[in-house]
Amino acid sequence: MLAMTRTAALSGIDGTAVTVEVDSSRGLPSFHVVGMGDSGVKEAGDRVRTAIMNSGYDYPKGRITVNLYPAWIKKKGSHYDFPIAMAVLVLSGVIKQAHLENKAFIGEMTLEGRLIPVRGILPMMKGMADDIKEVFVPKENVKEAYLAARGRNIKIAGKYPLTFSIGVGQGAETLAESEQIARQCLDMALGRGGDQAVVKTDSGFRFFGGVSKGVEKMSRAKTRIIASALQDLIMDSDSVFIMGHRFGDLD
Repeated sequence: MLAMTRTAALSGIDGTAVTVEVDSSRGLPSFHVVGMGDSGVKEAGDRVRTAIMNSGYDYPKGRITVNLYPAWIKKKGSHYDFPIAMAVLVLSGVIKQAHLENKAFIGEMTLEGRLIPVRGILPMMKGMADDIKEVFVPKENVKEAYLAARGRNIKIAGKYPLTFSIGVGQGAETLAESEQIARQCLDMALGRGGDQAVVKTDSGFRFFGGVSKGVEKMSRAKTRIIASALQDLIMDSDSVFIMGHRFGDLD
């Protein structure tokens, strides 16, 4: 089975579009990277596998082969973690390949599944393929990516934990849907939505009224995604409550 994602390579001050192909086949468990990747790229296997498992998802069994093309360009850095992880999750059946079309991913991953900032966002954004419509980067890199995307029809989305990034495979029809719902909830919490649907308490935020009716039909996984978004949007909150479920210390 083959999965594909998009990213960019950094070569000096220039960026070049790169396609990440990940294939799983029968055989002894292994992880191989081809396509002129340096030691930092080849170490992605251990980070990606541990991050996926610590995020609560299955890692494919057998032989995993990652191809970064065009192969003649040297690949350096740890920002390939994110696109490789997303492709691996396609192989696991968590994400649908069709939902990754015209999207690119940049970011290093910790073993707990969090995205951390990387260097070289500006040239990598400049080198993105023309058909890319949305780029997902660590939240600390959003401003730089936004500046680099000016003049191009590219949306920038800042991602937090891996569990939030794979919302497309956990009930959200698109990766942006979770953010949109979260921001609508935040607007209501601030009194801009015409309905006081969120009440802040000492222990966090509780949802009432229209928002509760809207989320009660969602799966627990999807409400977790929205809660994660809210917790990052509302920095002074320790916990978020949706339909009685407490989501605190989200990773």
